[in-house]
Order: sequence, then structure tokens, then C-alpha cells
Amino acid sequence: MSFFGRKTQKGLAIINLDPHVHFDPDATLSILILDRSGSMKVHGSAPKNAVNEHLDHLRRDRGTEHYCVVVSFADTAVVEVPLGHVMNQGMKMDHYYPEGQTLLYETVDMVMSGFLDSQERIAP
Repeated sequence: MSFFGRKTQKGLAIINLDPHVHFDPDATLSILILDRSGSMKVHGSAPKNAVNEHLDHLRRDRGTEHYCVVVSFADTAVVEVPLGHVMNQGMKMDHYYPEGQTLLYETVDMVMSGFLDSQERIAP
């Protein structure tokens, strides 16, 4: 079993691959990819606040099941908020420390490829 955020030999495992865990097929999945490179220091806590406001907005939408994950990137990719249901009270971004270089394309490729690969392995 692998979980989002756990480092594996192939990169970051991005969802729980337990075959007994199933998501509502009508649910909405939000994947937030946030720049954490040094150039973001000028924005202070605004990026973290925007992520938490987005999560709060999803919680208020009672008509849809929402799942979300937040991955930041600089020299490395970091799972800031693990994949989960937004109604989980612990789901929020606690820290945001911009530093390092920008690995935008590598991070987006890793996250999206990981989701595609994981979906193909758990699809019925």
C-alpha cells in the first residue's frame, strides 16, 4: 500500500492504493500545485491563505463531495496537504516557506503522471 506523499523508488506515491478504498465517482478532485520557490517570498503568507480559503470554499459546497491535495514545488516537490476529503477538519495548509529554485514542469509532470498511473492501477 502506498500513500500520497510517501517517497518511493519511482517518485511520490500520490494516492492511497488500498483496493478497499473507493472514491465517489461523482466527486470533485482538486489538485493544487503551488510555487514555493524563493521568488514567492514577496507574497508573504498570501499563497497559504489562498489555499486555506479555497479549502474553506470547498467545505461550504454541500452539493458535491470534494477531495483535494496540495503539492508545492521549489528544488523539490512537497506534499503540503495530503489527498483527502475536504470535510476532514485537519485539512489545511499550516506552513509556507518559499526558498530555492523553480521546478515547475518537473513537478506538474510528476503529480499528473502519478495520478494517471495510480488511477490506472485502481480503476475497476
